[in-house]
Amino acid sequence: KCAEAQGTLGMTLASPGPLLPDAISLSGTARCERGALVVPMQGPGGMERLTMRIAGDGRWRADLVLTGLPPEVSAPLIQGGFTTRPGGVGIGTSGQF
Repeated sequence: KCAEAQGTLGMTLASPGPLLPDAISLSGTARCERGALVVPMQGPGGMERLTMRIAGDGRWRADLVLTGLPPEVSAPLIQGGFTTRPGGVGIGTSGQF
């Protein structure tokens, strides 16, 4: 169970497809939230956000949201598994350690 967190996490995600050919770089500051370690990350332009949450029992969840995309980019992403989110499209994944 998360009691105290500090530090910054950075990561680079591979391109989500040919319409967004560049890798996505994200970074954010760790914190505790309701017993879980949470790292809300953002890309340099602010259009990319990823929230990583790790619970004390080893369950984890990552949610990526891309905002401000034109329809010709967001529509194929939705067809590929992304869902509509407020202001953009997103995708999530989860698992357990």
